Amino acid sequence: MTLFPRLPRLCVFKNSLDINWCETRILDYGGNRGNLLEDLVEELDYDPSLYTSVDVDAEALQAGKEKYPQANWIHHDAYNPVYNTCGLSKSKLPLDDNSFDIATAYSVHSHAILDDVLWDIQELLRVSKHCVTTSFVDKTILNYFINKRQQQSGVSASFQDFDDNKLVSYYINNDIVVDHFDAGAHKQIDHFVTVFNPQLLVKFLSMQNLTVKMHPQLNCYFQPTLTIYKH
Repeated sequence: MTLFPRLPRLCVFKNSLDINWCETRILDYGGNRGNLLEDLVEELDYDPSLYTSVDVDAEALQAGKEKYPQANWIHHDAYNPVYNTCGLSKSKLPLDDNSFDIATAYSVHSHAILDDVLWDIQELLRVSKHCVTTSFVDKTILNYFINKRQQQSGVSASFQDFDDNKLVSYYINNDIVVDHFDAGAHKQIDHFVTVFNPQLLVKFLSMQNLTVKMHPQLNCYFQPTLTIYKH
């Protein structure tokens, strides 16, 4: 089980969406133990029955369920080339169309390959009535990641290795930067960060017939976000 350190994230999504959060039915994709739910309950006295966490980690979901039994906890064995290699690739969410008002994802698509990001966005739009808000990593926050990895291991890629003209790069382990992710090309991958060019990402998603709005980061610790609207 991986219970991620609780970094408050409601402030990030409030910066992206001006809505009545207390009455919003939310799908938290990659919600783990319900970190967003904890923010909602503590700050807004939110009704947990309106919240659903979908995650690959069944034990983390169980931990969330024990704390908030009124909320909804769904295990979804989604594939990830590093963190869940035995999962199912491009599998549909076990949810009906338009089941939620919005879908959120924090620090999920900053650790996913581009094809999977696009698949996730389409699926999250299918099950939400209005929009999807997801965080991502760009060069404005990349320095935080590089410094963090360097402190942990003493090894780091150079900031200059990231090409501003590329839509996406992958920062693998602590010292490799590639334009195309191939898990089989490296002997061992312990972690990777997906780094986007925000302007090219908006352009790319717009070419997929999606309406997109970009929101800047709040500070050096929080990832910027994209809101993708349903037509």
